[in-house]
Amino acid sequence: ELALIYTGSEHAKFTVREQADLGKSYMEEAAIAGHPKARYWLGLHEMNQERAMSHFTLAARYGCKTSLDLVVKGYRSGIVTRE
Repeated sequence: ELALIYTGSEHAKFTVREQADLGKSYMEEAAIAGHPKARYWLGLHEMNQERAMSHFTLAARYGCKTSLDLVVKGYRSGIVTRE
């Protein structure tokens, strides 16, 4: 919840826009702890396509259906490989 507040997510009850970097670090901590939506969020905000797909793959392994759909599309389009 704290990461959502700092990142300005629509799911947060309120936001702290001037603290976006802090929000990203909280989101990274949540992702490391195994939170699938945090991994998905990091994938969405990653500028490097390979790293973004890595985040989506991990989120899919944690059970995030949206990430799984993105990974499947990546395989079909050739963006993602089995490596």
